[in-house]
Amino acid sequence: MRAMLVVGVLLAIGALAVGLQAFSMGLVLTKGGPERSTETLAGLQYDFAFRMAEFGPGASIATLTGVILGVLGIVATIIAAASRLSITLTPRVTPVTPEGAGEAPAERRPRTAGVAIGVTALVVFVAVALVLAWPWIDGVLASPDTEAGALRTQVNTWVPAVGGAIISVGVAYLAALGIGGLRPLGRGSEWLLLVFAPWLFVGPGPLGVANWQTMRNMGLIDSFLALFPPLLVSVPALLVLTLLCKGLAERSGKDFFSGVFLPSLPMAGILAGAVALVNAQDLLWPLLVAQKPTLFTSPVAQVFQLGGFSVRTPDVGAATPLLVVAVALIAVVAAQLLYLDRLTITTNGSRPRTPAA
Repeated sequence: MRAMLVVGVLLAIGALAVGLQAFSMGLVLTKGGPERSTETLAGLQYDFAFRMAEFGPGASIATLTGVILGVLGIVATIIAAASRLSITLTPRVTPVTPEGAGEAPAERRPRTAGVAIGVTALVVFVAVALVLAWPWIDGVLASPDTEAGALRTQVNTWVPAVGGAIISVGVAYLAALGIGGLRPLGRGSEWLLLVFAPWLFVGPGPLGVANWQTMRNMGLIDSFLALFPPLLVSVPALLVLTLLCKGLAERSGKDFFSGVFLPSLPMAGILAGAVALVNAQDLLWPLLVAQKPTLFTSPVAQVFQLGGFSVRTPDVGAATPLLVVAVALIAVVAAQLLYLDRLTITTNGSRPRTPAA
């Protein structure tokens, strides 16, 4: 119960932090209007710094947003460390039926009412998902020949997204192995996360002005390398992987390679895939560093198509092609069945219950 409350508080703080950095929906739907009534902090920063070329006010808004996010990140990290939150992987147990045992007891058999409720819930869930995803499905089936769906645009979208995810999660994983796996400060090692806490929830928005100026000084604006996300460490992945390595280290003792490294490696892959999907949907950073149509990512190409005078309907399925969605769906199902279902979250150093055979 305590672990559920801690996770709930962390998720609530994370949702607030994500909302403070909202940019794409406001830019596409309202552009901050009418009369700035729908303006967000990220949109206001973009208007000052990159539409009106007033970098002072833009940097001030970025600083204010960064301070708020930094406080939220510190609070979230303190909650996780003070509650001694940890994640571990329960061993896979195969049920053994004694020889000569008869039919399973009646209370263990699936009841007809329970099966009916489960099937009904599944049908309702699929129906709602189809209704909500229909604009994307219609865009995929229509497959209009638009810039957003071109091969060059997809390369601009997914190569930097995947490459940035591998780098940022890879660095975070190495740090997590050191903090959570090797435990340099013993039971208090997770307090080392406070060094990274101010950047826990910081996305490309608050750092956009500074990173753009760095790219300009390096002469990389309007280049393919500039499309790679500038965040070299995924701090959310660092937090999750550290808590996982901590739980595995406490359970396995001194067996680092087979007890910590190997069991945590799939989680690093799962987080890298999630970060890649998030990177591919980002609008702000590619919009800042690439003005040439040959360097447009899918989200940027869609925004330019919406702002133009084309009579064609924008290809809403271009940013997430059917192949990508199919691969992601297969990966999610496999991860859930083979790995995620075995994760256990605990607090105060409590040990998870081992499932009975």
